[in-house]
Amino acid sequence: MGLNKVKIGTFVELYSEACGIPNLTVNDVSGVNRDKEFFEPSKQVGADTSKYKVVPPNYFACNLMHVGRDVVLPIALNHSGKNKIVSPAYTVFRITDESIILKEYFFILLKSEERDRYFWFHTDSSIRDGMEWNVFCDVEIEIPDISTQKKYVDIYLGMQENLDAMTRGIEQMQITCDSYMKWLIKTTKKRAISEFIEPTDIRNEDLKYGIDDVRGISIEKKFIDTKANMQGVSLRPYKIIRPNDFCYVTVTSRNGDKVSIALNDSRVNRLEEKNQWN
Repeated sequence: MGLNKVKIGTFVELYSEACGIPNLTVNDVSGVNRDKEFFEPSKQVGADTSKYKVVPPNYFACNLMHVGRDVVLPIALNHSGKNKIVSPAYTVFRITDESIILKEYFFILLKSEERDRYFWFHTDSSIRDGMEWNVFCDVEIEIPDISTQKKYVDIYLGMQENLDAMTRGIEQMQITCDSYMKWLIKTTKKRAISEFIEPTDIRNEDLKYGIDDVRGISIEKKFIDTKANMQGVSLRPYKIIRPNDFCYVTVTSRNGDKVSIALNDSRVNRLEEKNQWN
């Protein structure tokens, strides 16, 4: 598969259309996140939004002034089928010649971290390390022929569709689970947790487990590598957390209103930090 070197300016064209609406709210304006997707509502809008820019369907919006600051090119392709409105700080453009490059393939190219670093390398020496439009256009990329591009686009869109379907399924499942839990809370007779649990107290007396096996618990209720200073600490009194055992931190003041508890869902034993039981 041969690749052709082409400058971006060969196939892009600036577009500048003001929306002309002075009183837009954050719910009417879009931003672009680090994942290179539009998001709403916007974080903030100006007092007069009449100069905010329109991004038609199949057009791109990017913020060239933040490339150096974030080491990422904040860019998104409007595939929503309706106009988006963005801040005047954004640059809006379109692909003029899809016999050179497909807009979807161009977008796929720009989504990689390697490409972000490549654009960052071309930023200027201003305070924000911005990128001028002419510099953006002068960046050279390597692209295959159109038929090969289409194959990549079809694969990408198929994977994206499957991912979106999975995400929707997870969201629907979460709604169902939440509703069921609320129903259980209202209808089920409450019982003490002590009916279903018992403490274990297996110590590391033979020092089978070392410092690398010591774990703490994060506020996300997951085991993490210990952050404690273990120099000179004896591991003999440390408790062993077997697979499928829970570990619970009795002192929660340092975590505010969060209860620190985790399940050892691995296949190996762990050692718990001090002030925890399993």
